[in-house]
Amino acid sequence: MAGIIVFTLITFGWFFGIHPSAMMSAYLPVMMTAGIANLEAFLAGDPMPFLHFSAVMGIIAVGGTGGTLGLAFLMLRAKSERFKVLGKMAFVPSLFNINEPLIFGIPLLLNPIFFVPMVLSIPLAGLVVSIFYNLGFYSNLNPTVSLPWIMPSFIGAFLVGGWKMFVAIICVIVALGFLYYPFFKIVDKQASAEEKANEAHIKNNLV
Repeated sequence: MAGIIVFTLITFGWFFGIHPSAMMSAYLPVMMTAGIANLEAFLAGDPMPFLHFSAVMGIIAVGGTGGTLGLAFLMLRAKSERFKVLGKMAFVPSLFNINEPLIFGIPLLLNPIFFVPMVLSIPLAGLVVSIFYNLGFYSNLNPTVSLPWIMPSFIGAFLVGGWKMFVAIICVIVALGFLYYPFFKIVDKQASAEEKANEAHIKNNLV
């Protein structure tokens, strides 16, 4: 729960332009302590004391801070040309947890329409992970596997915990996509209307 609260605050700060690394560095000692305790227990054949914590840490940046990979998928089916093009540009970086094209391109930062989904992204992802954790989907988590943060989340989940963690992360991505969907539809509709108005204006000037 503590990790969910901390990273919700980090996402809240990111919405207002405070880069996640500024706040995450203060929480890093806690993350390292929990990780080392899990590693030592795993190597000793004992139950990992912070298994749930490690499960939550695996979803703090699915597609980047704000859990925007699901949003990147949505943009591939946008109605407006603006977001179709942006979606094609942002999709591959989002797979590798780099979402600056979305953060500054949509934009998400300081955009009141996206305040709610950005702030709720961590609690929702945490809820989904907790459900799968209680179902035993994280029992095979291997803390000896160390992966870079740019590893696609679903690939990293499979390498660290097998197909069960892979399924859990896919469900997280889908849930976050549903979270962003109604808010993205608003801006996509606005952008589409603006494009149609601009096209009509250009046609009228050519007549």
